[in-house]
Amino acid sequence: MPAETWPSERVMIATRHVVIVGAGPRAISVLDRLAIRFARVRVTLIDPYGPGGRIWRRDQPAELLMNTFAGDSTIFADPSHTELGGFGPDLWSWAQAAQNAPGLTEAELQAMKTLQKQDYAPRFLFGTYCHYSFQDLLNRLPEGLQADHLADTVTQITDRPDGTQQVLTANGRSLVADAVVLATGHTDTALSARDQHLHAHAQAQDVVYGPPALPTETPVDEVPAGADVVLRGMALNFFDLVAMLTEGRGGHFERVDGQVRYVPSGQEPVIHAGSRRGIPSYSRIDTSGPTSGVSFLDQAVIERLLAQAPDIDLRRDVWPAVLREASWIYYWRLHPDAVNEEDFRKLTPQTPEWDAMIARIEPRQADRLDLDAMEAPLLGKIFGDQRELDHWMIGHLGRDLASSANPDGPRAGVGEFLRVARGKVYPLMAAGGVSGTSYSRDARWFHALLRNIGNGPPRVRTEQLAALARAGVVRFLGADVEIGTAEEGFVVTSSSLPGYRLHTRYVLDAFVPSPDLRVAADPLWQQLRATGGARTYQRPDPNQTFVQTGAVDVEEPTSRMVLDSGPHPARFVLGAATEGARWNTAMASKAGVRSRFVIEADEIARCVLNQDRA
Repeated sequence: MPAETWPSERVMIATRHVVIVGAGPRAISVLDRLAIRFARVRVTLIDPYGPGGRIWRRDQPAELLMNTFAGDSTIFADPSHTELGGFGPDLWSWAQAAQNAPGLTEAELQAMKTLQKQDYAPRFLFGTYCHYSFQDLLNRLPEGLQADHLADTVTQITDRPDGTQQVLTANGRSLVADAVVLATGHTDTALSARDQHLHAHAQAQDVVYGPPALPTETPVDEVPAGADVVLRGMALNFFDLVAMLTEGRGGHFERVDGQVRYVPSGQEPVIHAGSRRGIPSYSRIDTSGPTSGVSFLDQAVIERLLAQAPDIDLRRDVWPAVLREASWIYYWRLHPDAVNEEDFRKLTPQTPEWDAMIARIEPRQADRLDLDAMEAPLLGKIFGDQRELDHWMIGHLGRDLASSANPDGPRAGVGEFLRVARGKVYPLMAAGGVSGTSYSRDARWFHALLRNIGNGPPRVRTEQLAALARAGVVRFLGADVEIGTAEEGFVVTSSSLPGYRLHTRYVLDAFVPSPDLRVAADPLWQQLRATGGARTYQRPDPNQTFVQTGAVDVEEPTSRMVLDSGPHPARFVLGAATEGARWNTAMASKAGVRSRFVIEADEIARCVLNQDRA
């Protein structure tokens, strides 16, 4: 991208070849940082889907939305990265400036013209942004740097005797690289035994089971109008599948007297939604409210906890620190004159003394902050029939919409903090932090709680879901949903509806599993693991033992892949493949916020350019 500021020192070394596996946002960011550093290298990005990669394809349905404001979405550094140069535009700024770019489709141009800074853009538009950002980079590369893209799939990477890397592709290409950067994003994993059983049953019975997959790769077109279809999972992918089965079939939403109403096309199935918790994630609130200026989860707390490593327990050590600040924000917004900072600092959350303090601040039990109840409100609730559950869910969605309508309210403050807390606790959750036993036991719970309360769907998606429920297009199954097999199709049960059994021929999983090297289905990761070219990260425990994760082992801060022999000098990895050694790798760069997304890409560029001296 055009550089507003450039590093004064140019790194000049002999021309070498760098292969980047993938062409998504992280891959483009690495190329950008190589350009900013005036690298004299030849870069080849290899991805069958083109710039933007598999998730950000330009041909995906318009009803699929991003989960971040257009003005906050970026793949480039900006002035928040004070130590870096070479700033680039966010999605909204690019859309305002690039409307005369050649080759835009009518849909892309229309989306760019109507896009507001605080809109949730259609997902295809971020793919367009990635595509044109890549093209713009090619047009502006500094002298000595060459780059191109190959529409292909890397299947093997091996060491050559001279230390260079042999890269083989599905189409028979063979490339020699001085360094390889793996930015593969979300890759496929093998089906679990449970899902293999459902898949085999579906094939034998000629019914439809869509295993965990990206929404655009889920067989929604095989579900006929009027059929009962079960969506298992109610996080962000759930909203995408609902949109494809409703708006994607010609239905539309309209706002009447302030309330969203769904106008069906008649082509929709009847959607039955359920999951472990039985409720969707809470509405995302991106507009900041007032702050007290008080912080409890600060750098001093993080450093004190890190000093305990590896004897750090998520529930014992980290969660109380998070709960302390979440509670302060909630009650400060609810009763600002009743809270005392000193009391919040000296008392320990979830103790009798703490509970007594909270009772003095808010005497009404129903109005107190209870994150466990908020995260799982259906726990222990039993309904007489599905209609009763539907009625409860419509009320629950209405309460979520009422609280999310007020960005200055206590619930909004908690959601905003939990979203920010993901970055604050990064040093504790990454390698060298929380113990292996605690991570394997508690990380899924912790991540889900932060996501479900702080990083849910855009508020408009909750409005639409409530409208679909009122229209009878979406019905609910409750918590602890189980999918079994029957003579003709599937049978579905839940703990919220004891005795209820839904028989259906159509089940779609509405989630994507995290990459896991141990069960990788991607040919490249399978080959690397089988040959010792990649290994899983093992988290240490206090007793000198280790707990294996599914993450690719990675060196900090260089992002070099760690093998049994040590860090590999010519292989780098970043993104989703490292989840478990790193933390919250699905989080992209946010404009105006110093981001690990950019920092990791820049560090890889630095290491590649200094490879001879590493």
